[in-house]
Amino acid sequence: MDLSLLMGRDTRITVLAGAGLSAPAPTCLPGWWALNDAVLGALGGAIERLARRPGISDDFRDAIRQRRDSTPFLMPDLQAQLLEDELGPDYFRALSAVDSGAPNAGHVLIAELARQGRLAAVLTTNFDGAIERAFEALGLAYQRYASPEDFELLGDGTASIPIVKIHGSADRPDTMVDTLRQRLHGRPASLEQWMHQQFVRFPTLGLGFSGEDLQYDPDYLAIRPAIRDGARFRFLVRTGSTPSVPIQRLVAEFPQHVSTGDGDLPGWLFQVADALGVSTRSRCPRSSTRRSWHARAQRSRSDSTKVSRMGHVARPNGSAQRRDVAAHRGRPPSRCRLPAAAHVDVVSGTDRQFGAVVRSLPA
Repeated sequence: MDLSLLMGRDTRITVLAGAGLSAPAPTCLPGWWALNDAVLGALGGAIERLARRPGISDDFRDAIRQRRDSTPFLMPDLQAQLLEDELGPDYFRALSAVDSGAPNAGHVLIAELARQGRLAAVLTTNFDGAIERAFEALGLAYQRYASPEDFELLGDGTASIPIVKIHGSADRPDTMVDTLRQRLHGRPASLEQWMHQQFVRFPTLGLGFSGEDLQYDPDYLAIRPAIRDGARFRFLVRTGSTPSVPIQRLVAEFPQHVSTGDGDLPGWLFQVADALGVSTRSRCPRSSTRRSWHARAQRSRSDSTKVSRMGHVARPNGSAQRRDVAAHRGRPPSRCRLPAAAHVDVVSGTDRQFGAVVRSLPA
């Protein structure tokens, strides 16, 4: 794999991770469109009641009705805006249920890049904590940033690898960003400034990042301004698909700084690791069954909620048996049972018409 455009003479990279990273087994989380579509479908008649409420614009009303007629018109963040307007904080508490206990091989390989000194930072638009749990499985320290208050502390000189949750974290619903209003408002200036510096300083590998976040504002997430200042990006495009319009525009505008590569996760990341000279004999806790590995990861998830609001330093488990993650190479991943029919319970309440809870973790 030719990474000359991406790497140059740099020794470390930044990873920009999107929903596609958490799609393969055993994480099996849905993408942005799939999740919001499932929520919309599950709400059923409640959506129709919302559409008749005064104060909802004709655009929203028409969009909902077209969606009910199977016309894919309602953008996820428009839908999220409508639901958040009605549900308030309950909407984000619902989204916080969408997480998985088990990191997949892609998450573990990112942690392996960190272990071997090739990772500068992880930036992710995902809510889930799979990357953090992969670091914990390898006994690696990291510092997590998920809120505007956290972002003010970026670049404070900590020796730990920063894991920056651009749109917040599932275990902190108050930090989550999903609606159109939030996206149009942009991210905090402290985060934008730090991302710009990070992108310019280190080449960036986009994994499972569709670029749809750039639809409304091509300068969102500081990507385009950083490229103008010399930043380099390489985005993974899933085999058999085409890059999103925002990514195509970046490649066309900055062909010397932006490139794409075809492949699937985690296989493509194994190739990247090989090209960078990184051993993929990653070690993570061994379990006799997938169920026990899920249980171990869930315990890690539970423990993580007890640490400080911003960061977590993992403790190596020296007594745990180990397995070679390189065994994933060439092995087709187990099929995910994606929660395409994620359901929402509509519940009566005294001070609100209904609340929603999304339950979509794979069985």
